[in-house]
Amino acid sequence: MKPRRFNFPEDLNQLNRFCESRAMPCYTRDSLPQAGVIVDDLACGFLYQTDSSVAFIESIVTPKTNDANRVKALDMVCAELVDIAKALGYKNVIAITNSNSMVQRAVNQFNFKDLGTYHVLNLSNDSKAG
Repeated sequence: MKPRRFNFPEDLNQLNRFCESRAMPCYTRDSLPQAGVIVDDLACGFLYQTDSSVAFIESIVTPKTNDANRVKALDMVCAELVDIAKALGYKNVIAITNSNSMVQRAVNQFNFKDLGTYHVLNLSNDSKAG
């Protein structure tokens, strides 16, 4: 079990299988950034880069499974994304999650600060989007 860079288009099907197992909408290539990390069959996530000192960790997905390695793989993906952000010179990394266990791991393992709960809003200019 080892994290590796996400490869397009090969890994997109695997990511979307994770989403389908959780009844989540699937991703399209144009909705994901280039910087992604995956542990095959267990976890995936992405670093959204900006033209500022801030980057975002988002689109973290695991398949719905009882595999005991899933949490370890998730932590490996997050650690790799944080390392990528640091290597790219980002001073702040923001992570968005609705999972209390992810919040606790981010705070305890990666020294994130919990900034509270916010609403996430979407404005789509894609006539095909829902």
